[in-house]
Amino acid sequence: MRIPPKVCIADRVHVSLCQTDRLPSEQSVIEYRRQPPLTVCRLRSGALLVRWEKLGDFVIDRRGRRVWARRAPRAFFGEFRDLLLSAILSFALLEQGLETLHAGGVVFNGWAVAFAGRARSGKSTLAAYFARKGRLFLTDDLLAVRLLGRQVHAYPTVPQIKLEPEVLRALGLNPRRFPLTVPGSAYTKRLWRVPTARRPRPLAAVYFPRLSDSRRSRLRFTPMSRTDFFQALLGHSFNTALVPRHRLQRQFALFGHIADTIPARRLLIPRGLHRLEEVAERIEQDLAEILT
Repeated sequence: MRIPPKVCIADRVHVSLCQTDRLPSEQSVIEYRRQPPLTVCRLRSGALLVRWEKLGDFVIDRRGRRVWARRAPRAFFGEFRDLLLSAILSFALLEQGLETLHAGGVVFNGWAVAFAGRARSGKSTLAAYFARKGRLFLTDDLLAVRLLGRQVHAYPTVPQIKLEPEVLRALGLNPRRFPLTVPGSAYTKRLWRVPTARRPRPLAAVYFPRLSDSRRSRLRFTPMSRTDFFQALLGHSFNTALVPRHRLQRQFALFGHIADTIPARRLLIPRGLHRLEEVAERIEQDLAEILT
């Protein structure tokens, strides 16, 4: 898998990517974070410098339109690529005025639906299931959002999903036909390239899936209060390293608007893949009520 020369989020939102052996040499003027493995600082030109120990160094121009990336000598290329298309891309999107959530997303009847959660929460599995069933895919892990008029819109990002082999098999796919995310490492997830929406869609609902401890537990949908939803959005912000005041003001205003205007559910899912179809049907029923 190569690094794409450009990630197109929408007509006016795109990021050019360039792998290089040399990065611009500038003095830093503001340091946002210095906590291993991550260092983030603002350079004199206004660009961002992001250093990720043992993986690479990255410079994002002040408009967020271009990223220069230098891989660390012993870093796996797959891990470097994955970082560039997720965490580093989030810095570029923030510089362009979008906010980012740790969430997957698909399109239902013209509306975006988000599944927010940490690793192994089931969000990628749900997005992949609906994509397999013909729903238009938005994103696997990095969901960009922005207020357009009075509606919050969700943007497509990278057209791929990272899935464990057993999930691919549950979807009726042969894992051997999909490349490893990080070849040569112990990381077992594989990459499924999925046709992706070409424009942002208004956000209809946000689900927060969590796997239960038992295969036999009940499937539970719990509506979230405005306060609970707002706190969950902050907790699932994809990028917590870039924290200038204007960004925090924008983030709080946007997340407050989302919590005021969009429904959210906590979703407790039985462990395992044996009830995936049932979970998807319940989500579709809930969305039908939300969208009517």
